[in-house]
Amino acid sequence: MQGFNKKILDMINKDWSNPVFNGPRSGLSRICDGLHYPMHVSGGAVGLSLYKLKTPFLKTLILIMFLFPSLVWSDPTHGKPFFPWVWEDQLKPTIKKSYDRTGVTIFASALASTFIIHQYDGKTFDFSEDGGNLWMSKKMAGDLGKIGNGLAGVALVTTQYFIDENNGIKSAMALILTSASHIAITATVRRHRPRNRSDFLPWPSSFPSGHTSSAFALAGSMAYSYGLRGAIPGYLLAGAIGVSRIKENRHWISDVVGGAFLGSFWARASFRAHELEKSAYMIIPTPIDDGMEVSVNWSL
Repeated sequence: MQGFNKKILDMINKDWSNPVFNGPRSGLSRICDGLHYPMHVSGGAVGLSLYKLKTPFLKTLILIMFLFPSLVWSDPTHGKPFFPWVWEDQLKPTIKKSYDRTGVTIFASALASTFIIHQYDGKTFDFSEDGGNLWMSKKMAGDLGKIGNGLAGVALVTTQYFIDENNGIKSAMALILTSASHIAITATVRRHRPRNRSDFLPWPSSFPSGHTSSAFALAGSMAYSYGLRGAIPGYLLAGAIGVSRIKENRHWISDVVGGAFLGSFWARASFRAHELEKSAYMIIPTPIDDGMEVSVNWSL
């Protein structure tokens, strides 16, 4: 086993000639050698990518981020091994909390809504194909499709983590679980896109819409994090991204509805996972010299 591990590390640290692999190779070697957490590596990658844009404003912003300790990537695991922390402290509680009464209601509503909307897939496709504007132009739909491709979401969560670590972690969990669920569902359903357009995955992956599910996961996360200040722009943008997928005939309308429910489901679960269970009242007996004193506390 030790020989196998050494072979893997030798491969990681090998000086590959292809410069495309230099960044991932170096980052992976830092993680495997135990010198950095994955978030440190990803933070450095994001910072370097922004720096290479050669924009003075962004360079200044990055410099400010690393000058102020409150904005520097910290270790949220508090010394716990990273991957066990991700599963035991983040993903597992989120999954467990997702199937409460409200979560089941959301899931059932998703099934019912998708089934009903499915009846209009063909009509919506024909309307868009015949030039119906769906409240946006083709150029706007294309631009929104680029925004919703996932990279912008990762950048948003990374930025949120810099300035709001606690909510940033929850948003990241929502995005991770939404993406994992999207891949699992598409691999099971294997629905073809309109006109059999190309897929991003190795199998037919029309249902649910990945762009829409990620957009609504982030919109929900912003709503739970910052209330109406995050909800209004978040849901407006997420809705527009969903419509753009129909406008470009990349998805059926039921794909978009299913994706919206999927993202909303995991956004709620990720922010519910670490809520303290509140009791209506608590009775606390306390021994005293002459007997026992009983105090009753309750939360409103």
